[in-house]
Amino acid sequence: MWSGEQYDLPAVHNNEAKKSICSVVEVCHVPTGTWVQKPTTGDPPLGIGQYAAAVSTNETFFYGGGCGHDECYHNSLCSFNVDTFNWKELSPTTSHHGPMMKGACGTITLRINDEDYLAVIGGWGPLHNNTPPQPGAKYSGTHVQYCNEKCKKFSNPGGSVQWPQARDAHSSVLINCSSGPHLLVVGGYRTSDCWLLNINKMKWEKLTNIPESVTNRYWHSLSVWSEIQTTHWIIEFGGKRCGSHRSLLSDTTFIEIISSTGDLVVESVLDIDEYNQRRILEGLTKVTVAHIKDAASDKNILDKKPQKGDLLRLFKSSFAHYSTIGTALNVQVDDLLQSPMSASDKLILVFQRWIDSNRGVTWRTVLQVCEDFPDQLGQAKAKVEGFLSSDRARDNY
Repeated sequence: MWSGEQYDLPAVHNNEAKKSICSVVEVCHVPTGTWVQKPTTGDPPLGIGQYAAAVSTNETFFYGGGCGHDECYHNSLCSFNVDTFNWKELSPTTSHHGPMMKGACGTITLRINDEDYLAVIGGWGPLHNNTPPQPGAKYSGTHVQYCNEKCKKFSNPGGSVQWPQARDAHSSVLINCSSGPHLLVVGGYRTSDCWLLNINKMKWEKLTNIPESVTNRYWHSLSVWSEIQTTHWIIEFGGKRCGSHRSLLSDTTFIEIISSTGDLVVESVLDIDEYNQRRILEGLTKVTVAHIKDAASDKNILDKKPQKGDLLRLFKSSFAHYSTIGTALNVQVDDLLQSPMSASDKLILVFQRWIDSNRGVTWRTVLQVCEDFPDQLGQAKAKVEGFLSSDRARDNY
């Protein structure tokens, strides 16, 4: 987690004090619920609040945002490498081209025909000295201008259909489960509720068992960690509460959502102390391995030989870490470091070399590699655990 509105942040365009505060990131180790602060290198973005962020492999992309003084907004695009903790500006702020200088917009990563794209959606920004209007987009406002650049609207059908009220400054996350993708929306300015959208059915459901202390906030962060295929942890941090003026929140909440029956069900809502205590009592690693062994039954999937196709599918988000994976599997990777091949092709070759070596080629080894490198392979570990607990794995292995 990076920057955001803070009490000590200078209300200036840029100076050493602002850069110093913005040159650190807060990192939560989700399996234990522990926050640590880490320094970064390079120049962080000037848009410190209301920016949009999206993750692609080992990089987080930051677009736009408010500068923290007057009506200064940006349309710069910066990347942050989660392996090196280094900032890089990919496109500077300009009024001549690109999406408008704005904040409170959304962004997502897309992959189309093997090409990666970043889509920036909606937001607001200054009325004057901004970029040329985008063809087909709508703009409105008298103090600041609101836009729907690249936005598709799904209208409320009315009648007895449940539908959230209009809102802004809310947070949302995408939950992928066996019954299809779902969008979870929490809070927002002058709202205090939580909604779940079944995307395939375009059906909203209001979740009524979430405490108001969790839903009554805006400008907060929301993240999702799928521990296994059927258990999803939603992590909420910070924000503001309506009517609290400049009072900022600093609490962390963990929402446990279970999808074992096809429907998504809120199992528990824990503050950080309750979450830490639960993790200590459970012993996360022991519980995970025991769960996989139970699912594997007498077949003992952990000692089975992985198929290359399954490995590539589960490590799709970890192509950039081919060198780490290859070194951990004790296969040759030095010749790949300067190779012009894509990272995905390099990882394919790494897995092929490991399978050909016939040395410890088991799912148990795969899990151990993921556990040895949690920062780089934590997401892959969750996918592997979910797969090994599935009917598909039991059928194939």
